Amino acid sequence: LFYGENDLPLYIGKANNLRRRILSHFSTDHALPKELAISQQVERIDWLHASGELGALLREAALVKKLKPAHNVKLRANEEICSWRLIERNGSLRLALANTNDLFFGHDPALYGLYTSKRKATDAMKAMADAHKLCHVTLGLEKPRGGKACFASQVKKCLGVCAGREPVEEHNARVREALSGLRLQPWPYAGPVGILEGDNLHVVDGWAYLGTVHIQDDPGILTRRGQQPFDRDVYQLLNKKLASLGDRVRVLLP
Repeated sequence: LFYGENDLPLYIGKANNLRRRILSHFSTDHALPKELAISQQVERIDWLHASGELGALLREAALVKKLKPAHNVKLRANEEICSWRLIERNGSLRLALANTNDLFFGHDPALYGLYTSKRKATDAMKAMADAHKLCHVTLGLEKPRGGKACFASQVKKCLGVCAGREPVEEHNARVREALSGLRLQPWPYAGPVGILEGDNLHVVDGWAYLGTVHIQDDPGILTRRGQQPFDRDVYQLLNKKLASLGDRVRVLLP
């Protein structure tokens, strides 16, 4: 943790060789504007010990969100995360935005994509719909035009489900196919788990990092805090890794 003249960190990072990593910030300070700014402002350095690579990654992401250092902008951007929920209404599949305040976010198997704003989510989904000739109005991305077919169907960017030229069932099937690559993996456990690393357990629930305890301590001190919001960084870190951890993942009793 790099600090300037006050108690708010300038930058938080991780390293398996502390000396080499810290020196790297200063050896390149004239080449990179970010490193130059850090080297000019830093007045003291603090550090925390992690039990391993996974613990360091989880702790880094959690500290950045909590302390909001000026030079860790990417890891800080988690508050506005949203996703598209696929729902069925009157036989047609539609999209509705969901954010991390939703208690089912991270558990719902019908969520697609991760976006940092409503505008980015809408733009991305409209581009996807255009690429697959899906109907913006039927999907709920645009308001109906008084019972008329959508504009895209008039210029042949929609196959015409809104005008009766394409069966709803076929449109629904194409929607599912187009979205398949964006589907979020729902949390695969009924509750929190502890991931063993060295002598520590990293406690995670619903793609949210609750903290780390020693294996001889009670993880309930963390799980009793209640459900925490979905964390994009934890999801991206663990989504493909959990299955390979085997018996290092321990399901925690309620």
